[in-house]
Amino acid sequence: MAQKIDNLVDDDEYKRFYLQYSFPPSCVGEAGRVGAPSRREIGHGMLAERALGPILPPEDDFPYTVRVESTITESNGSSSMASVCGGCLALQDAGVPVKCSIAGIAMGMVLDTKEFGGDGTPLILSDILGSEDASGDMDFKVLLFKLFLSSSYHVFLEKRYLYIFMPIHPCLKVLVIYDL
Repeated sequence: MAQKIDNLVDDDEYKRFYLQYSFPPSCVGEAGRVGAPSRREIGHGMLAERALGPILPPEDDFPYTVRVESTITESNGSSSMASVCGGCLALQDAGVPVKCSIAGIAMGMVLDTKEFGGDGTPLILSDILGSEDASGDMDFKVLLFKLFLSSSYHVFLEKRYLYIFMPIHPCLKVLVIYDL
C-alpha cells in the first residue's frame, strides 16, 4: 500500500518508494547545523529516487511501501550515484525482488582548449572526483542496468532532467541523466 504525501498542492498524492538523502556538513570536513534538508539534499535525493524507482516490482507483486535512507559520511565524488549503488544493494539485501541491478557513476567533460595546447577535442572523464567536478566544463550521471528490452534509443525530458536510454550491448542499456 502506498503512503500518502502531505503537500501544499495535491490532496491525493501517494508514493510507494522514498529515498531520503542526507549530506551533513561533516562529510566534507565542515562543522555546521543539521536541520531542514538543503536544496542539494532534495535534488540529489530525487535523482537517486528516480534512478531506483523503475527497478521496483509492480505493486501487485510487492504491495509494500519502501524507504531507503542514504546518509553520506564522506564525499569526494558523486554522492548521489553512491546513493544509487548503495540503495540498489540495500533493496536486494532486504529481499525486495528488484527487476535488475543498477550502478551509477559521475562522468565529466573537459574541453581540451587550444590555449592549453589542445585541439579543442572534448575529453570524457569517468568516475570523477570533487576536484574534477569543480574544474570541468560539464558533468553528468550515468546508470548502467541490465534489461531485456528492444535495442533502440529512448529520449525523454522530465522537469529539469533529460534522460537518454542507449544500448551498448543486446542485454545492457545505459541511462544518461543530464541536469539542465
